[in-house]
Amino acid sequence: MAQKGLPLLGEILSRKTLGDATEIFHEIHSAIEAAGGGEVTLAALAALSPSLGLTADAMEVLAVLDGAAGGVAASFYVSAAAGCLGAAVRRENLLGELEAAPDGFVKARIQAAAAVA
Repeated sequence: MAQKGLPLLGEILSRKTLGDATEIFHEIHSAIEAAGGGEVTLAALAALSPSLGLTADAMEVLAVLDGAAGGVAASFYVSAAAGCLGAAVRRENLLGELEAAPDGFVKARIQAAAAVA
């Protein structure tokens, strides 16, 4: 993420399981779709988050991202974050932990990134 100039969420995600992190990004991805799609920025999504019914965890992530990279397209960030989670899944052999995660874009992106050799 840092190589792409994007903020890291290690402090927040280090307190979460892989399943929790996947659910948070799945929730944020669903909020992106509810807010109008791929061009919504992290700042705009953070501003809308109370009206979107997001959990405290998702709102915490968006607050950090808004402060660090508010102008970045939210869908771009979620895709990049899912790719990084996939690399961690591959490195730590955590694919089994994804079974309980919600199906959708984020889980599929993580699985695809984990499958890359």
